[in-house]
Amino acid sequence: MKFSKILFFSLGLFFAGFWYLWPSNISKIVTITSFNAAPELVSPPMKDSATLLYIFDVDETLITYKDLLLREDNRESSEGKKLQSYFNENCKKPNDAAYGQYIWSQIFLQAHKILIEPEVKNIIARLQKQGVFVIGLTRLLTGKFGSIPRLEDWRYAQLVSFDIDFSKTSPLSNFVFKELESKEAKHPILFKGILLTDHYSKKETLQRFLKEFKLVKGYLPKKIIYMDDTLSYLEEVQDLCKSLGIGFIGYHYLGSKSLPGKFNLELAKEQINHLLTQEAWISDAQAGEILERTK
Repeated sequence: MKFSKILFFSLGLFFAGFWYLWPSNISKIVTITSFNAAPELVSPPMKDSATLLYIFDVDETLITYKDLLLREDNRESSEGKKLQSYFNENCKKPNDAAYGQYIWSQIFLQAHKILIEPEVKNIIARLQKQGVFVIGLTRLLTGKFGSIPRLEDWRYAQLVSFDIDFSKTSPLSNFVFKELESKEAKHPILFKGILLTDHYSKKETLQRFLKEFKLVKGYLPKKIIYMDDTLSYLEEVQDLCKSLGIGFIGYHYLGSKSLPGKFNLELAKEQINHLLTQEAWISDAQAGEILERTK
């Protein structure tokens, strides 16, 4: 029995170590709750590293909010949507887009983020040490946003504060995708190894990135390994890779769902009230202290 377990464990390590020998036309999506469940992350490639492209989504894949109301699952829950309606009904300027951006920029600047899995920064560092191309891909606007002069600077600094720096292994220098222009005359960009989509989809932005990749490098990646918490984004990129003849391994990452903490509607409403009256964000702990004092 013990011999059998040792044998299967050894074979698992063997195949994990040689995952890069899989056919380049492989295309699959696997659901995981930990990065350690992905062989391509646990065992960095030992050869052909320049033909691989690793892509990490940012929000709800690498990082999430410490405060429970701001986590995507809670915002999209039935209770979270009630709070959104409550905010809209009581907002000073409900139809003012500039004011809305200002309020959200205060949340961006003041609410604390955490790494979903602290080990991920070491995983990315190992990949970078192997010389693999590793980039970020985030559905985020570009340029000025409320009190933030440039969202791309804010996002880069945010990730660097967690010791994640995609500029180290970006295959391309900073680039503005001028062919894709939004209504505000903004564009998706590659900034220090992070693709920001502006108003475009991840598929459209990545497609334009790969076009530039081929122009600069003279070839396309043989395989793309992509981590994202949203299945539809993975499926779109999978379709893009199929059309370009690029192997694709997508990981539908659900690690944030296993984080501790129970969403508290009363506490969340206190945070919304503070945001409406003071135009500033308070943490779960601060809201809890206010509720204790008012009992």
